[in-house]
Amino acid sequence: MAKYLLPSDVGNFGVFQSGVMYAVYLVGLDFYAYSTRELVADYPRICGKKIGSQIVIYIFSYLIVAPIMLGVFVSLGFAWWLSIVAIFFVFLEHANQEMVRMIEAFGQPVLAGNLTILRSSVWAIIGVLAIVFIPSQRNMNSILAIWATFGLISTVITILIVRKKFPIAGHLGVDWEWLKKGLKIAGLFFIGTLAVRALFTADKFTVKILSEVEVPAYILFSAFGVATLTVVEASVFAFYYPKMLRCTSNLEVLRELVKKSSIQSFIVGFILSSILLITMHPLLNVIGHNAYIKNIEMAPLILLSIFIYALGLGPHYGLYAMKMDRIIVTSQLSGIFVFLLLANYLGVLAGAKGVIFSQIVAFLVITSIKSVYFYNHTKFLAKG
Repeated sequence: MAKYLLPSDVGNFGVFQSGVMYAVYLVGLDFYAYSTRELVADYPRICGKKIGSQIVIYIFSYLIVAPIMLGVFVSLGFAWWLSIVAIFFVFLEHANQEMVRMIEAFGQPVLAGNLTILRSSVWAIIGVLAIVFIPSQRNMNSILAIWATFGLISTVITILIVRKKFPIAGHLGVDWEWLKKGLKIAGLFFIGTLAVRALFTADKFTVKILSEVEVPAYILFSAFGVATLTVVEASVFAFYYPKMLRCTSNLEVLRELVKKSSIQSFIVGFILSSILLITMHPLLNVIGHNAYIKNIEMAPLILLSIFIYALGLGPHYGLYAMKMDRIIVTSQLSGIFVFLLLANYLGVLAGAKGVIFSQIVAFLVITSIKSVYFYNHTKFLAKG
């Protein structure tokens, strides 16, 4: 994409995609933080009322988020029609994400991983092939059309699989008490998730506002970083996460799972980052646009930022399994506070590099808080 599309199109697509993915978290309300643990207790069947309750709360969230989202996208310079299309993308990504999370929590990480690849990777491969071999498709609208097509196909396939493998017990209904309890628990988690997701979105918006000429390179190198994080989560935590949920009564086992997953995430992240850095120059030479080559020093900084964040995933899932939501939220709010504080100064002073440095420090704060608290707390409980 970076080779055949104009750098401005790459930048706009990256900002558009980041906005869509952030909106997915807004409409989701992080309700999965509550519902996943509840649904696991009903496995292998799914309570119809719990599903119906989630549908109701999501309808309300879409009614609130959609108008806000339209205003933000238009203010960023996107056409009205494209801003409306963004809501369709949010629905597809959100529906897929919720169902895949459920499949993963039910102890089927391979199936969940395959569905994630179908949703997030296949369309990208088809899109690359289209712009390479069909010159008329070398524009942002064609890429969006391919993304929408495969997003819709992925959603239908995932629905069919969920209905076949996990039958719903009872009729779809609304359990208001269950919903009220879930909103109280998920609400706290939602604040923290918005904070950490803001770090993956606000950085791009900040760069676009402060130094628009650097946006294409920032988007490209951020895509490499996000791809690295996706592989770490799919190859490591998709397998460890369900095990952590099921062993909260045995702290020694939980600590061992967190330790093993952290070591593996370090190894996988280090290998992938090293490969990317070694091949970065040849890859950018193939792409050919000077907008990327002259900003190549951003790449190692962005990969370092993602690497630090990945190191905190083990303690994060450990705390989540133990229902230590307040610690997770505290760490993530601390991170976004640090980012906004630093980016406000360093972004103006050093442009995109200042924003990246702000993100590195923010992820260090988040990872440190989660790690220190998880290991100290579980050690204390084990002794007591």
